[in-house]
Amino acid sequence: MLGGPEAEYNGCPNFLILNHFFDGAEDPVTDDGAPILTILELVPCTTDFLRQIRARRSSSTWSTTSSSSASRPAGRSSASSSQLISNIDTTQNERSIFSAGVSGTLTGQTRINPIGSGVLAVAHEIHLSSGLADFNVHFQGDRADPDFIILP
Repeated sequence: MLGGPEAEYNGCPNFLILNHFFDGAEDPVTDDGAPILTILELVPCTTDFLRQIRARRSSSTWSTTSSSSASRPAGRSSASSSQLISNIDTTQNERSIFSAGVSGTLTGQTRINPIGSGVLAVAHEIHLSSGLADFNVHFQGDRADPDFIILP
């Protein structure tokens, strides 16, 4: 049991905080016009490995520093969910609130509020001219509701 009143382990985060480049932002270090993309991996906190049952459906609300927001299912199976942040709210990356063109800035902060099952996250920043950088997503608080990992 993760979190809750009879927790065996620390609970999953109440909020996730992602500091990131908006998709399509030009790399300010290399200044070669190559865009930066961010892929977010979400892993549900509730998983039944014993019966191989999918995690209970959860969703998340997403809000950026520009006061834009989106809602999207997250952690749709017992495996992680992986996608470009500009595909969270639309399939047209250039129209996303997570794109540099729409946000009007290179960087921002996104708060992710899990609804249903908690989620954990890691981000991959792709610099098309220089490589890949992985980083942890910050978090705030513990969820009041417990999550369960069932092992064989």
